[in-house]
Amino acid sequence: MNFSKQDLVRQLEVSAEWRAKKAAEQPDESRHARSAEVLARAVEDVAALPEDDTRVNHIRRLFHSDDEEAIAAYDGPAILLIADHGFVNPDATTDELLDKLADMAASASATSFGMQLPSKRLR
Repeated sequence: MNFSKQDLVRQLEVSAEWRAKKAAEQPDESRHARSAEVLARAVEDVAALPEDDTRVNHIRRLFHSDDEEAIAAYDGPAILLIADHGFVNPDATTDELLDKLADMAASASATSFGMQLPSKRLR
């Protein structure tokens, strides 16, 4: 299974669009609009990353491993993490999001192999 930086950008765009739609539907809930803005910023930040960004490479390696169990362990929680970006924490940064996603990818790979390795700072 392939994964590219553009795939992550697209996931972020879809989440930003969904949050913007929710902001229009629920104007009294300001967290939707704020999250849409934070996600839109993340789209720009990730698009500007170099192709060899270590964090994106950790995610890419997971998908290129074709380890369906590890990919499944990563994918659902990663989608939720992206969807919640900026909703609860208005000061959430793209670096924090990428660090968490890379940690989740490493953890999913380790768990799939029957071992839980301690997470490392991937920068």
